[in-house]
Amino acid sequence: TRGTQYALSKERIETFGRFLTRSDAWFTMGSVWTWALIGRVIDRGVHVWYTHLFSSDQLRELAMDMTDNSTAIALCDYADRLEHRHDATPLVGNRHFYTSDFQVHRRVNWTVALKMHSARVIASECDNNENLKGEHIGDGVLNLYTRDAQYGGGEEYENIFALLDWQAINGITVEADTPLNHCDRGALPMLNTTFVGGVSDSMYGAAIMDTLTHNLTAKRTWHFYDTYIIALANGIEDNTTALLQTALVSRLLPAANTISGTLTLQWSNGTRMVLPDGVYSFSYNQPRILWFHADGTAWSVLEEYETLIIDCRNKSGNVNQLGPWNLEMVGRLLTAIIIHGRGPTIKPLHYRYMIMPNVTVEDMTRLWERYLFIGNNARAVTYLQNKNDEPLYLHGTCDPFLQRASVLLFDKGFTNSSIVYYNCSSMSLSIYTEQPGAILFSENSNSFTITAAQPTIAIGAFIVHVNRSSIVSHECTNSNHWDLQSGTRVLIPLPGNNQLLGKSISVTCKKNNTV
Repeated sequence: TRGTQYALSKERIETFGRFLTRSDAWFTMGSVWTWALIGRVIDRGVHVWYTHLFSSDQLRELAMDMTDNSTAIALCDYADRLEHRHDATPLVGNRHFYTSDFQVHRRVNWTVALKMHSARVIASECDNNENLKGEHIGDGVLNLYTRDAQYGGGEEYENIFALLDWQAINGITVEADTPLNHCDRGALPMLNTTFVGGVSDSMYGAAIMDTLTHNLTAKRTWHFYDTYIIALANGIEDNTTALLQTALVSRLLPAANTISGTLTLQWSNGTRMVLPDGVYSFSYNQPRILWFHADGTAWSVLEEYETLIIDCRNKSGNVNQLGPWNLEMVGRLLTAIIIHGRGPTIKPLHYRYMIMPNVTVEDMTRLWERYLFIGNNARAVTYLQNKNDEPLYLHGTCDPFLQRASVLLFDKGFTNSSIVYYNCSSMSLSIYTEQPGAILFSENSNSFTITAAQPTIAIGAFIVHVNRSSIVSHECTNSNHWDLQSGTRVLIPLPGNNQLLGKSISVTCKKNNTV
């Protein structure tokens, strides 16, 4: 429309360029959308439906109209990645889309996309009687891309959908034997909560989801770092006899006779084995599985479970089970599931697991003690302040090598008198938040930064106390929550506008190194 009466104004062209580079680009691996984004299209069984159809040449033309040079460069980089050019600049960082309950974490050689849902969004759709099994697509689905993730074609999930157990898609915690909801006039009926969101400082992030599905409730979080992901949950409860499970992974693997298609198990007694294709059930008893590895990724369950199911087989299926289309799919599928047990739950259940993308078996052997050390610093804590009070749920992780931490406090059970700390001994770090929400902590020798987000409150301030001494400023003042050392009370102004509900805000305090 350039040069015609239909041409967009300069301001709208700039807005469109920012939309493409700051949102669209984050959801593509090479030329493929992350599959949790595309809704009912997944059952059409043709790869082109979830391929990005925007012309790379059009992106370059649009770049010529940009007055903002950074947007112009980002558009050209995006075009290069769509063309699978390996000399293209990779898109690296973390972005939380706070109005969509979606977080994307990108590194040079892997990308992970987390799709949640709340009362703000529609988690999935089934118009035209498509996507009939997609009820759980928004229940914390964690899709990991590791095969040439910046420039490739998303082969981990290409034409996978007829093969999936839709009660065991990546990352979800569900009642395994409760029938999926039926499509009702284009919608899949489901329950919603409000305390769902995430925090991002543009390079690192964490997400929080108060989960409610059928009769199951859970408090779940995800924490994203450079070389690993930590997933935590507690408060898993159900008042029925349903089988409760969490899916660690559900993805395609290369052929078993290839290096990347080899499934390797490491046992706690030092034994390592290659697992032939089949269905296996493992208990937590000694010796137990420390980690398992396939297709350049390792998974480790760090807390006790009833059973770990690993299912790796060639499978086939037709998309006609998902909707009106008819196409046969075949592939070698890896599925791993934590079985928590059957309800009704006598006491709340929990999990803690790690994912290490793009590592070799040799890397895991060399780095295992380091990963285990970091994993053991992760906490999903339930606090009972008084006998008759509702419990508080606090999740935290820390990495002393990066000098970073993430702390997430759920709103359930929180009162103005609640005082709950996350302590990381390896960083001599103690953090207390005056409100529920999500925070990231990072530091260097001269300063520390708190990034915070609150998914249900947009007005006022978010207040965090940390046992670090700082130079007094408007946002960084003295805190007396630690008797034997100085601390800082950090005041983070919330966005002040309900349209920005859940947006992350950062405050940096300069350290008082004379103390």
